[in-house]
Order: sequence, then structure tokens, then C-alpha cells
Amino acid sequence: MRTILGFLAAPIVPIFFIFLVQVFTIGYSEALTLLLTLTSIGYAIAIIFGIPMHVALKYKKIFTMQAYIYFGAILGLIPYAILFVPTYFSSVNEGHFFLLFKNTVGFSLLGAGCGMVSSFVFWFFVVRDSAQLEKSKINF
Repeated sequence: MRTILGFLAAPIVPIFFIFLVQVFTIGYSEALTLLLTLTSIGYAIAIIFGIPMHVALKYKKIFTMQAYIYFGAILGLIPYAILFVPTYFSSVNEGHFFLLFKNTVGFSLLGAGCGMVSSFVFWFFVVRDSAQLEKSKINF
């Protein structure tokens, strides 16, 4: 049950903070559209990549917060990598590589940060007790 709660809560936490900032900067209706878009992307990444990552880390008995945060940053970069590659090879990019790269780097840092926050929330809800249990096994 905690695993399901973790997968439900983790993607929404950074998106909610982005939504709050956007409400005050661009307005409620535009922020609501952004909220719905980011929520669908966040849950898609959590389902497609997050579940296999969690299963692999659990299988390898890796319960550290750092591992989850590092992998969360990588998961946060996936949407921007997916968007960067087709845009790079499209005709839109003619002579504007630096602008494309500059904007993609900024968005990728935001994505990595959101992935790190999401993975920390997931680790806190789901994995933290397993990590403490594993430490207690090692000490005895």
C-alpha cells in the first residue's frame, strides 16, 4: 500500500510547487494547463521508467537515498532528452542550435530537480524503512 501511495505522491509534489509559482506569475488558467500537462508527463515517466527502476534497485538491495536521488535526476532528464533529439534534427533548428541548447539545458536542470524531489518523496514514503531494516541486519 505504501508503494502505491509513493508512486501517487512522488510526481505530484514538485509539480504542485511549480503550479504555485506559475499561478502568481502567469495566472491561474495557464498554470492549470501546465499542471495537467506536467502531471501527465510525470506519471508517464513514473510508470514507464520509475517502476522498473524501483524494482531493479530493490532486487539489487540498494536502499540508499542517494541512489534514488541520482536515478530520479536521470528520470527527470528523460522528457527533455526525448524533446531535444527530434528538435535538433528538424528544420526548425536551422541556425538556432545555441538557442535550442540553451533552452534545453535550462529545462533539463528543472527536470532533473523535479526528478530528484520526486524520487526523494518516493524514497521517504516507500524505501526509507527498508533502508533502516537493512542497516539493522548489517549491524547484527
